[in-house]
Amino acid sequence: MIISLSHNPFYYNGFKIFINSIKINNQIEKIIADKISNIFSISQFLISKKNNFYIFYKTEKKYIKYCTQYLPNSLNILKIIINCVNRAIFNIVPKIFKKFNNSIIFLEINPNVININDKCGATDLKILKKKIIKYKLDLVISYDGDGDKLIMLDYLGKYSKL
Repeated sequence: MIISLSHNPFYYNGFKIFINSIKINNQIEKIIADKISNIFSISQFLISKKNNFYIFYKTEKKYIKYCTQYLPNSLNILKIIINCVNRAIFNIVPKIFKKFNNSIIFLEINPNVININDKCGATDLKILKKKIIKYKLDLVISYDGDGDKLIMLDYLGKYSKL
């Protein structure tokens, strides 16, 4: 079983089941997914839902607290764009960097299921490099779809993968 959000276009992401390395029929896959959904109620963990994305109870506050303890106050002096690629981290990353309110611009924070990774994020460095010049930025941070990797570009457009 594969649950994918990654850096791929939206139509490659989702719930997939393979038997002997062969993907099962979409109709059977949907029946299985529906049965799994009926095992427990998502509503017991749900805080909010925005554009078919779910925000779950307790995990968000703990994660924000964990991340913010490592952010230096000196970020206030930098001009930064953070690209959230309309995916897994679109809601939480702006909250993590909230204390730097005026020095950071957030892009791609309005997911609609189809615009995931679409001409944005770690999959399109040309657009990010243009933004560095246009906004005279010090730093661009761009995540992949599931938020486990990011690319950072400095003021010259040179990048590092993390």
